[in-house]
Amino acid sequence: MSDGRQNMRSVSTALEFHLTDLVDSVFAPSGEVEYTIKPSAGKYVELRFAETLVLRGRRPQIPALSKFPHPLGHLPTIPNKSYLTQNPETALKRPIYTPHRSNSSLPRINHIKFPNPNNEASPKAQHPQSPEKTYNCVSLGTFLAASASQSKPYPNTKLTFIHQHSTSIMASEAEPQQSMTHIKPTSLESFAQRLLEANSVSPAHAAIIAKALVLADLRGIDTHGSQRLPSYLARIRNGVLSPTAVPVLTQTTPVAAHIDGKNAFGFVSAHQGMEAAIAAAKVYGIGMVSISHSNHFGMSAWLVQQALDAGLMSLVFTNSSPALPAWGGREKLMGVSPIAAGAPAGKTKPFILDMAPSVAARGKIYKALRRGEKIPGDWALDGEGRPTEDPAEALKGVMLPMGGPKGSGLAVMMDVFSGVLSGSAFAGGVTGPYDPSKPADVGHFLVAIKPDLFMDMEAFKERMDTLYQKVVGSEKMAGVDRIFFPGEIEQETMEKRLAGGIPFVQAEIDALNAEAALVGVEKLEV
Repeated sequence: MSDGRQNMRSVSTALEFHLTDLVDSVFAPSGEVEYTIKPSAGKYVELRFAETLVLRGRRPQIPALSKFPHPLGHLPTIPNKSYLTQNPETALKRPIYTPHRSNSSLPRINHIKFPNPNNEASPKAQHPQSPEKTYNCVSLGTFLAASASQSKPYPNTKLTFIHQHSTSIMASEAEPQQSMTHIKPTSLESFAQRLLEANSVSPAHAAIIAKALVLADLRGIDTHGSQRLPSYLARIRNGVLSPTAVPVLTQTTPVAAHIDGKNAFGFVSAHQGMEAAIAAAKVYGIGMVSISHSNHFGMSAWLVQQALDAGLMSLVFTNSSPALPAWGGREKLMGVSPIAAGAPAGKTKPFILDMAPSVAARGKIYKALRRGEKIPGDWALDGEGRPTEDPAEALKGVMLPMGGPKGSGLAVMMDVFSGVLSGSAFAGGVTGPYDPSKPADVGHFLVAIKPDLFMDMEAFKERMDTLYQKVVGSEKMAGVDRIFFPGEIEQETMEKRLAGGIPFVQAEIDALNAEAALVGVEKLEV
């Protein structure tokens, strides 16, 4: 696989380009946008526009700008006018992208820096095998690096974004193995909390969110861990997630309550909901809470663990943005909505089930795209209904339900209990966590149950221990070395990561540090 640096060394003069079609309307000017690329021996190559550009607040995900020049992973977004108006302190801290002042609250730029493939210190950049007038690039930065590696300019170039939230190269072209840096869980949790507080989240709420995210990282569910922070913070900056909202609980019966999430972090609403369910269960044997107008709450297992810490069984349901078709269909309709449940045990490990109704969780697709990796061909279909190993193409299409109609049925069930029952969006109406256009309106349904509701606690624990031993000790099929109890793999992963740290690729660390730089927070300790 060529890396673009060899071709780049032959470039010595500035290259002129025109972009005639920016499909996602990242920039405001109409017509052609003229800019100049000046390759240099430095770490970054500068792109300078002929005129200052005003960025659209509704489409703020753009390649690295000026002081934040890292091209990989989820990059910092630019605050929109509404957010800057409501948060003047943050507005004062935001970077200045042009040398002159502007009367507009919309951010303006006149140059972008992207990695110089001619420099050994820069990340590798892919370039097309042959010149074409249309490039299907993951990001503007990748396109520019690819274009700069050619020996002549290409006027009237059409740029098509494959996925606006990633700036890695196509997963199918990337090296599958990357070196990992291990970070202490305590350092990561402290960093996450500081970053959230710097984005107007209260210390109490920030602590809940940071703890839940790091627990996901510890359990090996990296798709729902701290790497979600940039997408959450982007939603705050776009005014579609409230960092300061306080959910409102209404007790409907002694054992049931409803929470209006008020568009706060899903972690906050769900934590409050499970607390209420636990309180009711301890008195009446069972407690249930329906939550509306919420947001993504990360890994469902952290709520199961909250109930386990109280010695209770639990059910955790949520709905999500459309990604699965109804069985027999090909359009996105149902969410990849996880089903979670838990039960304490005696001397053995507790039962913790947390699974998506799809062959794989959608977060794994985003993770593969972020890390430049392929996905198995049986996970998803592309936009044309064909199996694909390309995560970018998979995100254009649909996820595949596990067990065919059974997985599809479970996805519908999640929508019934989480969306229909709560009064939140349902039937494809939930907005995805990476879509900054409007509030998510996610619904949740939480249940806590006393294990000794029908027998004494010791008898229940003994029966759970027996179940564990029967499951893990059952006769193995050919080629299987060990049988695991649900949740056991994640619990063992947690033990290892508590001792050895949480693994990150450099692009993921840089993405978090780029967010920190936006609000003046100290970098993540590595």
